[in-house]
Amino acid sequence: MINSAILRLGKVKAILFVTINAVMFSLLVNLGVETLSGKQIDPRAIVMSILTPASIVPFMTWKIFSLIEKLIATQDELHRASITDPLTQVYNRRHFFELLHVEVERLRRYHRWFAILVLDIDHFKQINDRYGHAAGDQVLVSIAKTCRECCRTNDIFARLGGDEFVFLLPETSLEDAQSFAMRICEQVSNLDCSEIGPEASPTMSIGIATFQNPAGSLDDYLKQADNAMYRAKLAGRNQVISTILP
Repeated sequence: MINSAILRLGKVKAILFVTINAVMFSLLVNLGVETLSGKQIDPRAIVMSILTPASIVPFMTWKIFSLIEKLIATQDELHRASITDPLTQVYNRRHFFELLHVEVERLRRYHRWFAILVLDIDHFKQINDRYGHAAGDQVLVSIAKTCRECCRTNDIFARLGGDEFVFLLPETSLEDAQSFAMRICEQVSNLDCSEIGPEASPTMSIGIATFQNPAGSLDDYLKQADNAMYRAKLAGRNQVISTILP
């Protein structure tokens, strides 16, 4: 509740709000005591009841709100770390399936098309073996950045693990998914990895599965796209294979 108030007002306004209320409370208490005791109201006591909270409360409140801000930032960072792949800074596998579940239920409800794309780097083991794992990590980061830049607002992109990535494309037909996948293949193949080595230029094989109001499990949807990706590997790599299911 305090967190939301700080975020809504801003720290300076929140401190001013607390200080004014503290001054008002102190003044009312002092006036109440003076009135109940039957004594004449002392102007000096009134002044002190205003000055004391006005000088102490802002400092104390600033310290407290600063600690709350740090707590909020820490919570945000922990949440981000829990849903993000630490190397590529895209969503991790666990969070992808959480988002997939929510999005597929929405698309089922409204009988909308969606596409799942599984992407795998061609001959990635050879890059690791020839140039080392640090070079392989650099390739992964570059490819993830390229794919992320292709994302539309509602697209969900994640790293499944190793050299495999996945897209969920809501409201996307087979033709649009194919066009999207071909663009990624082209941009990945054009990546400049010459600083790593002459044979480090990566390509990707992409499998697509498109659905409308499916009845299977989330694992089934991913498996269909994964199978299409393996068919792309068998067909020669650096290409897109798609399947459409009712």
